[in-house]
Amino acid sequence: MKYQINYQCQECEGFGHIEHQRSETRYTANPCPECDGEQFKTVYEYYDSPKDCRADYPNATIQEWSV
Repeated sequence: MKYQINYQCQECEGFGHIEHQRSETRYTANPCPECDGEQFKTVYEYYDSPKDCRADYPNATIQEWSV
């Protein structure tokens, strides 16, 4: 079965942007390059059961996907 898996981006920790310290008091924020500022990533993978999928993605939103 194919599953749609939505999980929080680990690069930006779900904030959608990454801050860079430019000086002692100055920061800049850029959209996260991993999730394109969306805060979450979506992948489509095949698993035998939802339990197997949950084992790989314990904190994700998982949904059966049929096209």
